[in-house]
Amino acid sequence: MAFKKKGKLLFRSLRKITEKIPKPNLENLLILFILLVNFTIALSARLLPLKYGIYLNEFDPYYHYYLTSWIVERGWKGFIEWFYIGVDKTMWYPSGRDIPATSYPGVAFVGAFVYLILKGIGINLPLMLVTGLIPPFSAAITTVLLYFIGKELHNKLTGLLASFFFAVAAATVGRTVYGFYDDDSLSQIYIALFILAFIKSLKTDSYKWPILIGISTSLICITWGAYTYIVNLFALTVVTLMILGKYNERIKKAYLIGMTMAIITLTLLPKTSSFFIISQFAYLPLITYVLIFLYSYLVKLSKIKIVLILIIIIITGLGLSYLLQKLGLIKGIYDKFIMVLNPFAKSGNPWIESVGEHAATTWVQFFINFGILFVFLPLGFFILSKRAKDHDVFLILMGLTSLHATATVNRLFMLSAQPVVLLSSIALSTILLAYFEAVKSRKKTLLERKRIRLLKGLPTSISAATLLFIFIILLLNLFLVTPNAITIASTPQSLLTGEQGEVINDWVATFSWMRDNIPAGTVVASWWDYGYWIRVLGGKVNVADNANYNFTQINLIAKALVSDENTSLQIFKQLNASYVLVYEQFVNVGGTWIPIGGDLEKSYWMIRIAFNYDDATVRKLYLNQTQVNVGFQSIVLSLPIGEKGKQALIYKLIFYKIPGLRENYPQQIEDLKIGLPVYFTLAYYSPNGYVMIYKINYPEKARS
Repeated sequence: MAFKKKGKLLFRSLRKITEKIPKPNLENLLILFILLVNFTIALSARLLPLKYGIYLNEFDPYYHYYLTSWIVERGWKGFIEWFYIGVDKTMWYPSGRDIPATSYPGVAFVGAFVYLILKGIGINLPLMLVTGLIPPFSAAITTVLLYFIGKELHNKLTGLLASFFFAVAAATVGRTVYGFYDDDSLSQIYIALFILAFIKSLKTDSYKWPILIGISTSLICITWGAYTYIVNLFALTVVTLMILGKYNERIKKAYLIGMTMAIITLTLLPKTSSFFIISQFAYLPLITYVLIFLYSYLVKLSKIKIVLILIIIIITGLGLSYLLQKLGLIKGIYDKFIMVLNPFAKSGNPWIESVGEHAATTWVQFFINFGILFVFLPLGFFILSKRAKDHDVFLILMGLTSLHATATVNRLFMLSAQPVVLLSSIALSTILLAYFEAVKSRKKTLLERKRIRLLKGLPTSISAATLLFIFIILLLNLFLVTPNAITIASTPQSLLTGEQGEVINDWVATFSWMRDNIPAGTVVASWWDYGYWIRVLGGKVNVADNANYNFTQINLIAKALVSDENTSLQIFKQLNASYVLVYEQFVNVGGTWIPIGGDLEKSYWMIRIAFNYDDATVRKLYLNQTQVNVGFQSIVLSLPIGEKGKQALIYKLIFYKIPGLRENYPQQIEDLKIGLPVYFTLAYYSPNGYVMIYKINYPEKARS
């Protein structure tokens, strides 16, 4: 009897669940089909780099891979032991890098979890392949989530359009292709979950959505430094809804549950535990708590008084926050975050300006990344501002703030991708539905009856029209705009890409030689760009890497590379370096080898960082633009000049003549007579001579 009773209860529970599943009518089947198509497009396009090999892309993914490998080697207990790694002396030698205190574990945790699950069920794949596949699957899953977000915001058509556009937008493809195993690519799922959960929280009284806000925000917190944007956007939305008189118990519940879970996560995470709460990043989230508890008293006042009091509290809080920061009682905002708020903050800071990802975004980049979406974006803002529901206010704020961030820092397209896709899809769906309605309402003249007969074979569902529209837009986005999703996704991984976009094997060969010929534990110095590769692919100790967090050491390395040999030796001895790696690509033009990209270009920033010189001083003493005549061609290059340029170590290493491979340089270089390095011996050069490794020969006096 007991068994029968349990069986009945189970049957009833299953029936309740199945009742919530939409019936398989034609519209639902078409929606499912379109989502499968979008999922497939998103995934297949992003898998194109696999044809070049299973290498990861760019630089940071190799650090996440390094952490993932560390966890995997220890099995499931590695997730706990990660918090106790401590200082890793193989990075940023000699001081090392405190891994938990300087890293977000989210990417590595997901990669290790997926790998161990697959291994547990008997699927043994290379770790690099597993980690490289996570970004494409993350993007593909996000396309499905965006359908549900668009449906909640506006209608099903909006959801289908948003799903499709996220799949093909160039803004999303570049950082979610195979191998881009990084924080912003994985965070796309979490951002989508946050948006969906917040919208649902504004519409329903259920506790599950505020809890999902907390979970998704917490996942962003342990994965990506842009958590500061998400938590402040959350708080800003609540305060704005208060000012607009739209505040209610649902908003209160969503914030108190969601934000509290996020703050608890931040206090437990080693990287943020001693920072967030006592930093200016926490100002708005914390003051929003105060406003929530005061609102029950403020609500009795007139709307104008409420707004005035809220503004006074916010301004007072800002002033107090600024004062406490100046007194050193709380921490300020990092420079790289300040420049997002204030684009002019970049001026005069060579360390920040030297990072290409920190450059401002041009209008051309906006149109390349968003294509036709950018045209419809203003209409999306207009539609939501006219309707002005709670969730409309949220998306307007997210759209405006994320676009501002993207405009100031070009790396942040991944922050604005989802709001732009959603806003543009709302505009497009509104236009399309208005058109469909106009067609339906026309009088059936003879001509119109013929048109209707032509469309008679199509279902009345909007989904059918969406298929046709998607096909047309797909052609426009994929073939008429360059670069586009396909060309971006087809680009080889950075490790394999030359300065002109061609496939090269120099880096792969270099790190193969490094692993086999340089003893373990050896320090290999280089500019910070190559630090992760040296540690992970070459298996050697680096002195700086792409974490870029120790300015003192970066300044020291810059001085070593652009100073004379004696000064360089002293610095490299201090760093205990045994080898120096440099990179510069050349092209042969009529027997003359012309530099086209690498450390020569980066030396401009090395000089500015090392000596805090302005542009004019660098151009006067070290490196200036020079017109070079090669055959019948005249080109402008940045080449070393003067005594300073002649003595700088970096130029001696770059313009070393490799017999039988690279011997003739532009006449300006030959006339400068840079000369051979005295204490640096060429130990290895890559197949094309682009990557060179020099052994440091310390004189006896320096050794002692």
